[in-house]
Amino acid sequence: MKTPLFKIQILISLAMALAACLALPASVFSQEPGTVVYINPAETTLEVGQETTIAVSVRDVQDLYGYALRITFPPGSIEILDVVNGEFLSDGLMAPTNGWNNTTGEILFDMSMMGKPEGRDGSGDLIRITLRATTPGATVAFTIDPVYSQLVNWPAVMPIPFEIENGVVIINPINTLLSIFIPVIIK
Repeated sequence: MKTPLFKIQILISLAMALAACLALPASVFSQEPGTVVYINPAETTLEVGQETTIAVSVRDVQDLYGYALRITFPPGSIEILDVVNGEFLSDGLMAPTNGWNNTTGEILFDMSMMGKPEGRDGSGDLIRITLRATTPGATVAFTIDPVYSQLVNWPAVMPIPFEIENGVVIINPINTLLSIFIPVIIK
């Protein structure tokens, strides 16, 4: 026959197991929905030869500690001149593979903060892209790759879910309307 002490030990063990299960941390994906990574501005219009800077920005992020971005564009209608850190995360380690390829239409930029005890909250530019319009009449879509691109939080070092808003650069056609002036002689 089993003693009442044995039954008490089983009840205590079950109670401890239940307490341990209830004490597990909340899901790492508990970040408020609404974090957005977007091309800023969403639409830019340029003349052939004109240069401008657009950004890949983040809105409403919490505990951002690092990011990896891959942006694609159809090659041939614009020329990327420079890609730099947008300073939302200002102190950190940038990947040696950061850069762009105008032939394949790809921008890669990865960055992680270093030595900071907590991630960054808020909104701001992750990277800035300087470009030149080269083909009249072109519409160039800038697409943030949803598979490669990631935001990473701290201290859990887990992905932060986000939505994507892509953008376009529109290059005006060259005006081919010729004006003909006929001299008028007034007597």
